Amino acid sequence: MLSRIQQDLFDFIEQDPQELEGLIEFWYKANTDALSAALVNEDGYKVMVSISDFNRFEILSKKLFLLSDTIVLRDTRDWTSDKLQEMSIPHPKDSYKPGYYDDVIDKLKNLRPSPFTLKHRPEQFYWT
Repeated sequence: MLSRIQQDLFDFIEQDPQELEGLIEFWYKANTDALSAALVNEDGYKVMVSISDFNRFEILSKKLFLLSDTIVLRDTRDWTSDKLQEMSIPHPKDSYKPGYYDDVIDKLKNLRPSPFTLKHRPEQFYWT
């Protein structure tokens, strides 16, 4: 199920490679809950890591794979910059239906996303 959802992202962004960043942003916002539910459904231990500096990520990732079967990497380098504040996010003209919907809806409707699901780029930033 997870690989089918991931393939949908690649199919979706292939429609217009010139709008790559905006299409990825739209897809993650529209599919975060399904992606989270599919991750929760997979066996094994998962770790979600937000990375704002990739200089030491390779060393960190080797250690994380000792603990985890799946690492979800979120690139947060530009989240606090003004660069993404004015990014255009294209929206489909018709109502949006994910390409994986018909293939996995029977499995997805019985799953729930993790309560710790983090949207691709949250509207507010909280530090603890």
